[in-house]
Amino acid sequence: MANTSGNKGKTFERDISKLLNKMFNTKEFTRTPGSGNFMGLSNSVARKDLSSSAKNTLSSDLIVPDWFKFSIECKWYKDSPQYHGILNGSDCDLDRWIGETLFDSLNLKLIPMLFFKTNRKGTFVVMPYWFVNLFNFPTAVKYYEMVIFPICNIETIRENLETVNEDILDQNFNWLTTSKYVQDTIDIMIKGKKQNGNRKLNI
Repeated sequence: MANTSGNKGKTFERDISKLLNKMFNTKEFTRTPGSGNFMGLSNSVARKDLSSSAKNTLSSDLIVPDWFKFSIECKWYKDSPQYHGILNGSDCDLDRWIGETLFDSLNLKLIPMLFFKTNRKGTFVVMPYWFVNLFNFPTAVKYYEMVIFPICNIETIRENLETVNEDILDQNFNWLTTSKYVQDTIDIMIKGKKQNGNRKLNI
């Protein structure tokens, strides 16, 4: 039987690549071979001595240009996340996805950007609240230290891309390395993968 969920995930990654290529008038965005699995938790030894360019190629779900200072994860699931859970403060699937995004972003010293899509509910983007708060996003929902907004508002990133300088990257790395929320979310993701289950945030 074909892996329908996996095929949908690959299709979604290609769709996001196409969207970003069109938005930024380039052909540099593309799916990562193996969707970043080589740089995952089980390959920490293999990735230790890789160059930064190799890490950028093998991490996350998409290969991004050097000038695009974001690490991208793409998730497409049939029924998750549960939107009432998001509004009420916690969703296990979303927490796990954010944990994966934060893990790769910390490894690459890039700003985390998670795209997620569920059937009949649309596509959304999750980014750090401190970063989104620098710009005037029309519609956004705060989720712990992250913000969720419709994919149509990703245009705001393109309009402000030139402002993403070394100071902002330093601010991002400081947040990634000092935030209890970041540490807890990554820890829950790692423990969940090891135990093959979901754990809720307790923040």
